[in-house]
Amino acid sequence: MPLIDEGIESGTYFDIDITKLRAKKHEAQLCFMSMNIIDPPDGAFWGKFNDRVLVKGWVSTLVKLFEHVDNCADDTSMSVAVKREWIEGLADKDESGQYVDKLGYIKNFQSVEGKTITEIPEIRFTAKGLKEIEPRNLWVLGGNHRREAMKIVVEGLKQELANKKSHHEKLKAAIPIEDQLGPKGDEIDAAAAEIREIERKISNNSKWAVRLFDRGARSIEPADAIETN
Repeated sequence: MPLIDEGIESGTYFDIDITKLRAKKHEAQLCFMSMNIIDPPDGAFWGKFNDRVLVKGWVSTLVKLFEHVDNCADDTSMSVAVKREWIEGLADKDESGQYVDKLGYIKNFQSVEGKTITEIPEIRFTAKGLKEIEPRNLWVLGGNHRREAMKIVVEGLKQELANKKSHHEKLKAAIPIEDQLGPKGDEIDAAAAEIREIERKISNNSKWAVRLFDRGARSIEPADAIETN
């Protein structure tokens, strides 16, 4: 199968010098956040660019791998193209290039390494952002296979949760209320703890670290990007 752009073998990507492209990509990076990929924001759209055919075998392989999901790492993050004014609470850069809040503390993550997905702020949108992303305008630049695999994993957890809740209700119905505070109530408590753990897994596995890029940053024109002799 040919590459999307065969010029990549000669150091270009769609006639753009790769080194300069990487520099502009780095310049356009805003920060990392987390995003619910199972129930994503309205307007989230996978496939705007590099729209790959969904390979079911690949998805099945990922489902097996996601027994221990790695959804909070720089290298496995999903890139999302946004406009800076769409993002609620995005802080400004200081002189060192760090994003800080008014008190001077670093507010927006430039890396998620060493963090769990619960420690990464979830993406939120301004009123302008909510309006402008609606027509499939929130571009997620990859990760469709991972998303489909996680949908299967989370659906399995939801079914397990339903079964656990049903079991929990049956236990409560079978044990008189006056006995539920004693040793007989331990089984009820254990069942409730299992429910909370599955709910935690569903919440955590529904989210993924996303690397935000500013679509408002100046683009590279092919004529400007390639050195000519």
